[in-house]
Amino acid sequence: MVYVRRVAHGSILKSYDFKPTTSNPSLYYMRKGRELILIATYVDDIVIASNNPMESINLKKYLSTKFEVKDLNEMRYCLSIEFKRTENQIMMV
Repeated sequence: MVYVRRVAHGSILKSYDFKPTTSNPSLYYMRKGRELILIATYVDDIVIASNNPMESINLKKYLSTKFEVKDLNEMRYCLSIEFKRTENQIMMV
């Protein structure tokens, strides 16, 4: 999870080629071939999910040029939901 100090996510994410989903304006996606990055925004938090760790790192670097960013690394709790990671999956508990 990444903590972002200012809120103006939409225009910044769109400038990085993210598109908002039609079902939820707080969820953005970017697809490059087989790679997919999802970003969920909530107030001043951003959750990044990707099947390519390098893309996540590049995105975090980009966001840090636009916002004051604090990388909280692997997500354990979000909106009172606990997340547990195993070798093969991530579970909501």
